Amino acid sequence: MTQPTPYASYLRSSTLHTLQKCLTPMEGELSFLMVSQVQELYFSLIGQELATTTDHLKNRAVEPATAALQRVTGHFKALNASWESLSWMRATDFLPIKDALSKQLGKSSSVQSWKYRTLVYRLGLKTAPLADAVKSMPEQHGELVAVLHSPSVYDEALAVLRERGLPVPPDVLDRDLSLVHDP
Repeated sequence: MTQPTPYASYLRSSTLHTLQKCLTPMEGELSFLMVSQVQELYFSLIGQELATTTDHLKNRAVEPATAALQRVTGHFKALNASWESLSWMRATDFLPIKDALSKQLGKSSSVQSWKYRTLVYRLGLKTAPLADAVKSMPEQHGELVAVLHSPSVYDEALAVLRERGLPVPPDVLDRDLSLVHDP
């Protein structure tokens, strides 16, 4: 039995490189699949960094919250740049993949990404019906609903500002957190 290198062990690269299962013979499908997987990982990473930011703000640790937001900025830049590697893709390249996906696994949409929805909720863009897309996944749905009802980064930042003497109306902080705040 071969022993993986420390690098391979840490990254679990042997597992990572088995996660790409194309559904069509289309040459570009592997690119689409891998970029989508990378984006999904970025959704998770950004969501976790936003949770860290919120926790720091809740504890009134503004400097570490700012550092976490700086990491978020870098991650968003990389996420946005990942779309560039799919700029070659036209509808005629995507539709066969989408059709095969629907036939083999059922109707699919990026709306079904609970990590993306979690990220959006953590930013304060809260729309309860968006959680419905993952009701078939009880654990993930529960995670998403919990984030829906918890303070966003924006909510915690407003609380810090209010404590520091800025005129943030009490009803802004004492509202239903599952709803989008209209500034």
